Amino acid sequence: MGSQIEIAPKLQENISKQIDKFFDASMRRMKLSPDQIDGQNLEQLRRSLGMVEDALARANSFGFCRIMVTATMSVVVKTSSDAHFEIGITPLLLESKARIMDRLEDLGVVSPEAERDILRQQVAAYRARWQISFGGVIWAIGVLFIWLVPNWASWTSFTLHNNYISLMVLISIALGGTLWAIIDDNSTRRWFALGSIAIAAIVAAVSLVGG
Repeated sequence: MGSQIEIAPKLQENISKQIDKFFDASMRRMKLSPDQIDGQNLEQLRRSLGMVEDALARANSFGFCRIMVTATMSVVVKTSSDAHFEIGITPLLLESKARIMDRLEDLGVVSPEAERDILRQQVAAYRARWQISFGGVIWAIGVLFIWLVPNWASWTSFTLHNNYISLMVLISIALGGTLWAIIDDNSTRRWFALGSIAIAAIVAAVSLVGG
């Protein structure tokens, strides 16, 4: 379980890098990459704000970055439909828009608070969607690994246990709770995740003793 905790953040970082790389040419062509925005003056920032609004309106035209995570936790960008999940350019555009608004504010142009609140909500929604997709993929790989290892290792005392199926389900739940606690940045939901791990561990211990 400890290796899963170490791997998940690194894997999430690698996927983010692949997504950034995939859309980098499009973002630079529109002069919306972070370093380009940071070097723009007031007039250029206003033009970039219009550019990002136009790009958001036709986000699907930029295509989708299709990601597959292999059993060895490598990240592969796919062009076919057998990818584990796909993500468009919208999250990057929203982040660029937020950066532009921050730069405009630095130059004395203050955006309405309501508009900034809406933007923050949009960024948070896309981040949550991405985290759910990422977590689902890692959980599925982890569950497959967990179910295969006992057979590969010939742990007959475990695989022939009376409560084997129940134990494997509980381990899968515990893995899901662990990934949830790692990925989710909401402290309240993390407590729910930790609670699911604790309950699964207790029930698994009772099953082992009872079996």
